[in-house]
Amino acid sequence: MLEGSPKLDLVVDNVSFAYASRSVLEDVSFHIRGGDFVGIIGPNGSGKSTLLKNMSRVLAPQGGAIYLAEEDLEKIPRGRLARKIAVVPQETAVNFAFTVEEVVLMGRTPHLGRFQWEGPEDHRIAREAMEATGILPLAQRPITTLSGGERQRAIIAQALAQQPRVLLLDEPTSHLDISHQVEIFELLRVLSQREQVTVIANLHDLNLAAQYCDYLILLSEGRVFALGSPAKVLTPENVEAVYGTEVLVDLNPATNRPWVLIKPRREPLEMELKVHIIGGGGTVGELLEELYRSGLHPSIGVINIGDSDWQTAQTLGMTCIMEKPFSPISLEAHRQNLAMIEKADLVVLGPVPWGPGNLLNLAAAEAALQLHKDVIVLDADGVGGRDFTEDEGRRRLEELIRQGAVPAGSIDDVLDYLRKRGQGEN
Repeated sequence: MLEGSPKLDLVVDNVSFAYASRSVLEDVSFHIRGGDFVGIIGPNGSGKSTLLKNMSRVLAPQGGAIYLAEEDLEKIPRGRLARKIAVVPQETAVNFAFTVEEVVLMGRTPHLGRFQWEGPEDHRIAREAMEATGILPLAQRPITTLSGGERQRAIIAQALAQQPRVLLLDEPTSHLDISHQVEIFELLRVLSQREQVTVIANLHDLNLAAQYCDYLILLSEGRVFALGSPAKVLTPENVEAVYGTEVLVDLNPATNRPWVLIKPRREPLEMELKVHIIGGGGTVGELLEELYRSGLHPSIGVINIGDSDWQTAQTLGMTCIMEKPFSPISLEAHRQNLAMIEKADLVVLGPVPWGPGNLLNLAAAEAALQLHKDVIVLDADGVGGRDFTEDEGRRRLEELIRQGAVPAGSIDDVLDYLRKRGQGEN
């Protein structure tokens, strides 16, 4: 789709900008390599759109400078700059009933001479841009009849028809449904990786930014708060400091990139209970998250390193008794587990699949009951389908309940028990 032009680095050097007396950008600096896919993130009012307007020369920096391929952006003639940089604004008003094809062909203007009309090659490039953005079937439709998402894709196609080496986008998928968001981001990634176009996008969705961008620039109150890889920038501490919202950050198992989850908090459980969880095999991850939201920080053990319950505990910063991956529970790990149980007020046994390698965790629950600890057994009724010990696990679990362990059918039952325990009702 694009001509074989060299990659262009873009350098923002101590840029400042203010509207009247209100400072919007202060000493912003970063270096974007040609061909990178960069996301600019930050809350509303952090300066994202103003920064993009400075990089597109809609606005001129009041301090510092911006360089494209070591050339001061302010000194590049407008016509030549338009052949290097294309912009997709957040809102685009089209008041005349141009067809979609006519709108996309407007992207060829920087490549035409004065009074020159579009030729066959221009039409070919425009059609490729429409095909890439999925709007070729709409080519003869008046753009005023399109939905917001269709119009946005037409404007992106116009920018692609411009054949830029740098593509600036301000919230490019804000009007698109999920499927078209993915299509646009896949297209942008191809432009970055295959065509070596530098893609710089202001983004609202942190997870889309994490999954597709090579680098992120996190703005806060007009300054660069953090920059680097998504894993480096999207930490719980950074997100909370800038957005004022508590989040969990885990790895998306499909991409191995950060995945940001907002933590809606439950009404805190106002108690000083020390809770220990016995889990494994991904059976107590949701429970750990719910306890965390409720203001409790339980310990957990014994869990094999790499288990999803182990990963959740690590993400939430919980104390965890660990065993080597795919290994049976050792006597040393069991002893550590018992020591943790001795310090606890209450033990919750998750719906664990029982096998010869983890029966020591069942023994730990039995020891907790002998130590006169409250023991809650989650989903005891389903043990028959997860016992791989020739019925030993089921028999011991049923005996545990006969001796006083409390069965719970759901996580809400566990939370209700904890709430009543905190109020002295149990």
